[in-house]
Order: sequence, then C-alpha cells, then structure tokens
Amino acid sequence: MRRFLSALNVNSRKQQVACTLFLTLLLTLADPAAAQSTGSTIVRVEEDWVAMIGEPDTAISSPQIINFISPIQSTEGIFGLVQVNHRGAPEFQAGGLQVQAWVSSWMSGSADAQKFAKLSRNTDNLRYTVAMEKVSNGIRFELLNGRSRTWGRFAQTPVSVVVTVDEPSLEEYSPEFSVANTNVNVGAHRVDLLYLTATRFKYSDDTIVTDNTDRVIHRYQLNVEDIPVAEYEANPDDYSVEITE
Repeated sequence: MRRFLSALNVNSRKQQVACTLFLTLLLTLADPAAAQSTGSTIVRVEEDWVAMIGEPDTAISSPQIINFISPIQSTEGIFGLVQVNHRGAPEFQAGGLQVQAWVSSWMSGSADAQKFAKLSRNTDNLRYTVAMEKVSNGIRFELLNGRSRTWGRFAQTPVSVVVTVDEPSLEEYSPEFSVANTNVNVGAHRVDLLYLTATRFKYSDDTIVTDNTDRVIHRYQLNVEDIPVAEYEANPDDYSVEITE
C-alpha cells in the first residue's frame, strides 16, 4: 500500500510539473514578455516586413512605403522611419531606401542604403527588417537583411542612425504602434499585400523571444466585381483599401 501511495504521489508531482510547464508555454506564446528572466530588459527589437508588389511605376517612383518604429509608441517623441522606394532627406529623391531618426518634429539624422534604383520589377516579393537597439549613447534605428527583385540583397550590413537619449529604454515598445503607423504613402494599388510577419525581442540576459503573428496592414483588390457578394459582405475591409496615388 505504501508503495502504491508513493507511486501516486510521484505521478501527481510529475503531473503538476507537466501542467506548470504547459501553462508557462501558453503564457510565453500569448505574451513574449513573459519569457524574459526576472530583472532582464529589452535591448533590441527586430520587425520582419513583407511587401508584395504588383506593378511598380518607375515614372513616379511608385509605390512608396514608410515604416514607423518607436520605443515609446509616439510620433511626438522618439521614433524611426524607413522610407522604401524614395528618400526624403536632405531633399526628396526617387528610388532607393533611407533610414531616418526623429525626435518629435526634428530629424536628428538619416542614412541611405546603397541601392538607389526605383522599384521596377513586377510581382516583387520585397522583404526587409526594421530594428531598434539600446546603445551606450541612445537608441539606434536600423534597416537590414533586405531582398527584392529590383535591388537583389540589400542592407546586409545594417543601415543605421542613432538618436542620443539619456537612459534609453525599449520597454514601452509595441508592434501594434508600428502596424498602426506604417503605410503605403503613394501607390497603394500597386501593393497587393503589406504585413509584419515576425517580431523578435532580445533581452539583456541574451534571451530571444519571437512573436510570429502575421499583422496585415494593407490588402488591395482591384476587381471587386469578381468577388462573390457573400464574401464581400463577410469581409468588407479586405476590399475597401483607399487608392492613394
């Protein structure tokens, strides 16, 4: 009998441990921050973006995409911009890519990727990573690991700009801010799909947590008359993208 009860206790403990591990996994998947160790802080964030380009127009450098990323979820404070297929500083230039760092309405710096052509290839699967990282003198904004049919591989060495900040922190970062503010600035009808496909958090204890949620911010469907009425009525937001060109 004692052996039987002892076996029950062992099995019970094993079940408790298994349940605890399972719950921990669920919490981690639901909230990446739950995976960080006690006392660790976010030191780097990376966002992987995908833009499915239909037919670009080189005559007017269309489409043009602007990515926003911020440590404080605000365009009134510190934020970074990545301009795709155009460069805004020191004056507008068509084509290429540029990283900018801003403090409210003041641009503290910019840097160009070494690709200056305009998007020109149809059916382009454009992919790139937007990142920010705590550094000794502030926050660094980056563009890296890009590829496209027009530019080939680009930003394999990160293109970066640093904003000087006292006691920099990334703890208030949210991918939802990036999704809410990133947009197809010109030529929305030339971008079939734009979405954030993965977000990585690196912590001060070297833990890396990845959120693989696809966050779609733009779909374009030109021929809505070809869509069954029932599907259109069930998913109206999929077919009501404003044309901005």
